[in-house]
Amino acid sequence: MRRKLRFEAFTAEQLALVYGRAFSKLRKDIQLGALLGLYTGARVSELGELHLEDLIEEDGLPCIRISAEG
Repeated sequence: MRRKLRFEAFTAEQLALVYGRAFSKLRKDIQLGALLGLYTGARVSELGELHLEDLIEEDGLPCIRISAEG
């Protein structure tokens, strides 16, 4: 799907630009959302719908439950 839509991974330079010095000046909730998106690949809309009960543990590993139920 990514190739069909011509999505490409960010380069190291692009990531440094987005997550550079100015990043530390953002509100902590915005930083967390940006980092969750970076590490999970989740969309902003998916992360924005999360509730505390969506932070779960599976087999001793911390997980985020993202579902179509919202």
